Amino acid sequence: MKQIRKRLTYANVMSSIAVFFVLGGAAAFAATQLPKNSVGTKQLKKNSVTSAKVKNGSLLGADFKAGQLPAGPAGPAGPKGETGPQGSPGTARGYARVASDGKIDPADAKGVVKVTTAGTSLLCFELEFSPSSVIATVEGYATDQTNEKYGTVLAGTGQGFSVCPSGTDAYVATSSTSGADERLPVFVLFN
Repeated sequence: MKQIRKRLTYANVMSSIAVFFVLGGAAAFAATQLPKNSVGTKQLKKNSVTSAKVKNGSLLGADFKAGQLPAGPAGPAGPKGETGPQGSPGTARGYARVASDGKIDPADAKGVVKVTTAGTSLLCFELEFSPSSVIATVEGYATDQTNEKYGTVLAGTGQGFSVCPSGTDAYVATSSTSGADERLPVFVLFN
C-alpha cells in the first residue's frame, strides 16, 4: 500500500483519468455511430426488446403466433346455400319424435304402436317389432333467447323398469342438466 502511495502523483492520476475518458468515449462514440442494419438477432439479448421499444403499428399479424391476437368483429352472414337433394330413406326400423308431454306426431313416427309415460321422466314404447337397439337424443329446448338447455338420456330394449306396462318393447328415461328426473323432448331410433 505504501508503494502505491509513493507513486501516486498528480501526473499519474491525471493520465489514468485521461486514458479512462478516451477509451470510454471511443466506446460511446462507436455505439452511436453503428452502420445501418449492422445489428441483428444474434446481437440482441433475450427479452431485450419490450413493448415500449416497438413502434405502434409496425408489427404485422404474421409476427404473432396463432391465438395471440384477439379476434376482430364477425363479418356479415353470407348468403344461404342451396338445398341439396333428398337423401335416401334411412335403415331404422322405427323412430319417433316425442314431446315433453309424451305425445308423438304420427307423421313424425314409424313402427310405434303406443307411448306410455311413467313417473316424472320415463317413456315406455310399444312397437310393431322387437328392437335389438335403441338410440335416443334429447332435443335442445331454449330456456331463453340465448341459452340452450340439454339433458341426458338412458335408453334400452325390453320393459326395463317395473313401472312400464307389460308389452313394453323399449324405454327412454331423461334427466335435466342438473341431474333431476325430468321428461324432456327426445328423438328415438329403433333397430
